[in-house]
Formats: sequence, structure tokens, C-alpha cells
Amino acid sequence: MKNIYLETLASVVCSSEIKADKGVPITLCVKGMLITGDLISKAAFIDDEGNIGLKALRDRMIQVAEEHNLNETEEVTPDYEFEPTLYLKNAKYFSGGNQIPTNGGALITVDLNSVDAFSMGRFEQQ
Repeated sequence: MKNIYLETLASVVCSSEIKADKGVPITLCVKGMLITGDLISKAAFIDDEGNIGLKALRDRMIQVAEEHNLNETEEVTPDYEFEPTLYLKNAKYFSGGNQIPTNGGALITVDLNSVDAFSMGRFEQQ
């Protein structure tokens, strides 16, 4: 879905270097699946304690790029340019009247181009 509002929100929030405690509440429809959570920056997503392994992998990739001078010779700037990705914390999936996970939430990434619809705010099942 091409939506200027969602793309702008993603570029402002997700590419921010700010690691805020709170995200922007959002609900997405992705290929028929309802997902709700808090939109956060990539920096906050990577540095979250639930992503220790991902952070280690990212740091190693940046180290290898620096060791091989990829940043200078190939104009590769890992981790700094906007990616069409949404980063959510406290995410929940809703399918067939069920909430997954049933308690708490998850850290997830969503491809911006796979979003069919969105609304501001979190969906809560009663």
C-alpha cells in the first residue's frame, strides 16, 4: 500500500535515533492479519533487551564493513538510511478471534510495502 501518511510516519519515527520508552500506538492490516502495537525507532528496536542477538549481529556486520572499508569505497552506510520497515514493540496479532501472544507482546518488524491498511491507536479485543 502506498500511503503518504504511513510512509511519513515510518520515516520520522523509525529512522529516529531517539530511544523513547513509549512508541506511537498503531494498528496495521498486513495481508489480512490484524497487528497492533507501538511503533518505535530502529535504534530502540535493536537496543531492546529482547533483541540482544540481533544487536550483536548488527554490530558485527558494521564492524566487518568498517574493517573492509566498505563504508568509504562502496558508499555503504549500514544502519543509517531509511528502510521501508516498521518496528513495533508490544505487538499482538489477531486472527480468528484469538490474540497472539495471549499475554504481553512481541518485538516485530513489518515490511512497509506489505501493509494493506492502518489506523492510529491500538486495537483492544474485549
